[in-house]
Amino acid sequence: MNLNQVMTDKKISGYRLSKLSGVSQTSISEYRNGASQPTLPIAKKIADALGVTIDDLTDQQPTLPKTG
Repeated sequence: MNLNQVMTDKKISGYRLSKLSGVSQTSISEYRNGASQPTLPIAKKIADALGVTIDDLTDQQPTLPKTG
């Protein structure tokens, strides 16, 4: 999860994200350090609180289609 980068870019603390999203500070910390992954509904709460999409929180980079 790319949560750390988004939080850094938005200048938001784990405490503040917890308050905005309704997700516990402990869970936020676990997602940030890779100890666990959020369920889709929790990821949606976090993304909404940060003003981003769930895709913005993933580590995956978009892939371009291969051309001949």
